Amino acid sequence: MADSSAGEKIITALFTRMAAFTGVASTRIAWPGVDFTPPASGTWVEVKHFPSEPDNPWLGNDEPVDFTGYMQVTACGKKGQGIMPVKRVADDVVGHFPKGTKMTSNGVLVKIERQPGALSVIEDNGQIRIPVPVRYRAIA
Repeated sequence: MADSSAGEKIITALFTRMAAFTGVASTRIAWPGVDFTPPASGTWVEVKHFPSEPDNPWLGNDEPVDFTGYMQVTACGKKGQGIMPVKRVADDVVGHFPKGTKMTSNGVLVKIERQPGALSVIEDNGQIRIPVPVRYRAIA
C-alpha cells in the first residue's frame, strides 16, 4: 500500500544526510523555511527540495508509488574571493552524495540515483553560486 507520509520521510532522509555535511559549519547551512543571513565572508550552502510528480507504474490502487526529485544544494560565497573556495564546497557536496547512496527514514528507502555534479558558476548580487542537484528515487 502507498505510504501517504512518504514525502515527509523522503525530506527527512535527505536533510538528515545533509546535516552531516562537513564542507561548511552547520551554522552555514541555509535550510528551507528557516531565516538565514549569509555570512560577511567565507562560504555557505543553501538547501532546497524539488520533488517531481509521483508516478504510479503499477496497476493496483494500493500498490507502491515511485517518488523522484532532487535536492539542490547551492554552494555560495561573496564575490571577490574567486570561484575556487565555492567550487571546493560544491565538490564536497558531490562527494557527500555519491551515486548509490542509500538513506532511510521511518521505513522509506531513498536512493541517490545519479552521480551529482556541480553546474555552471552563477555570479549574482555580489555572490558566486554553484548549484549541485542531488537526484533521488524512493518507492513507498
